[in-house]
Amino acid sequence: AQQNQQKGVIKGAIWHQGEGDSSKPELYNSYQKRLSGMIVDLRKDLNEPNMPFVMGELGEFFTRPGAGTVNQALHGIAQSIPGTAVASSKGLQAKSDQVHFNAAAEKEFGKRYAEQMLKLQKQPAGKK
Repeated sequence: AQQNQQKGVIKGAIWHQGEGDSSKPELYNSYQKRLSGMIVDLRKDLNEPNMPFVMGELGEFFTRPGAGTVNQALHGIAQSIPGTAVASSKGLQAKSDQVHFNAAAEKEFGKRYAEQMLKLQKQPAGKK
């Protein structure tokens, strides 16, 4: 990312991860703290303290024990760190593996990510 800054401007970041972390209590119970730290460190390393950061919920269909905790962590981050938001996965359908989103859901999810990113990019830096 730092190399890319030499040729362009970072307008924001999107994040979709957590399926693996939802399987072990030590991972899902520390998810909010770990991801919060990563966001702070990434912004610092890139010298982009107000870089918009949009996180996507795990699918409602995903049933590992910590999936709800991971999604709660995403919303906790959005409430506590300015310039962050959550893209909802509500109503989106899974592929047959019941882990990943199907093609139609991915298209809709992309729109939801974009909507949240555009909102963050339009608000004054450091505001919720």
